[in-house]
Amino acid sequence: MRQTEPARLSVSVIIPTYNHAHYVAAAVQSALDQTRVPEEIIVVDDGSTDDTADVLAQFDAPVRVVYQENQGRSAARNRGLDEARGDAIVFLDSDDLLATDSIERRVAVLESSPEVDVVYGDMIIIDGAGRPQGVHRDYMPGDRPSGDIFADLALRCFILMPAMIRRTALAGLRFDESLAQCEDYDLWRRVAANSRFFYADQPVAYYRIHDSNTVTTQTRKMLEYELEVQRRFFEMPRFGQLPRRERARAYRYHGVKNNILGRTSLSRYYLARAAATAPESVAGHAMLMLNLVRPALLSWSVLRRRSRNRKVLGSAAGAQQPAPEASSGEFVSREPVQVAR
Repeated sequence: MRQTEPARLSVSVIIPTYNHAHYVAAAVQSALDQTRVPEEIIVVDDGSTDDTADVLAQFDAPVRVVYQENQGRSAARNRGLDEARGDAIVFLDSDDLLATDSIERRVAVLESSPEVDVVYGDMIIIDGAGRPQGVHRDYMPGDRPSGDIFADLALRCFILMPAMIRRTALAGLRFDESLAQCEDYDLWRRVAANSRFFYADQPVAYYRIHDSNTVTTQTRKMLEYELEVQRRFFEMPRFGQLPRRERARAYRYHGVKNNILGRTSLSRYYLARAAATAPESVAGHAMLMLNLVRPALLSWSVLRRRSRNRKVLGSAAGAQQPAPEASSGEFVSREPVQVAR
């Protein structure tokens, strides 16, 4: 009896955009230039007032443009989800680019591993002209969790936006439109409660740095939103099922981050909660005592270093720095990324 081949997964790429007329065509073209072209590319124009509509008019199927009044990027992504029909979803910001084989490699994982729901990976940082600057990751090299990552995700968000996710894993989940930042972290929080993740060992996209998307001036506000999402972790039944040491570790991280913001009372509360959750943890007691004796130890300068390290690990600090290496060991060129128009 002949075995039937598994059904081919259809893919929807969702690109929310607002006043990115200079970049959105390149983002769309990077999806069209895939070695495995997606079945549909949905661009949600969130009420742009520049030339975005004219730029997008050049594209035909499988590109589909949806217009809405300006409601914010979460609402635009949610509109894209409502419109999408693919078995797998890829989110792409309109100033970023997909690596040429990004979809093919990740679809192969989902088709061969039915237990995997989300495939994520690093991004190569590029400047406004498309020149690679480093590797964008939200965790230290070597720390690339796969499988059940819920406990790791409770500490910090390391899933970058161009992740590929099965439609079934979303199960009606949407971005929280009340969050101005860290809305992606909040979505992955809920997805991770019941899903398994896979880390792709080569960069999946290019993250463009330009004047309008730098985060230096937003670092404190971003950390405030990050703490709000982490607080939501603690309210989840899934969090209560974690081993005591994992819960204590999350409380400690939360306490330290509150201290960075100068929230001394909250910091002490969560550090005490960590020690009570896992009293056998020497690290928990040590961190608690450190906070009680030196509550201002983790200063604003630490927060700024944290932001720089998180966003540009492996980036070039000067002309003498070597080009970043991809996870596969291949050298990353510093030539501008060429995208056909």
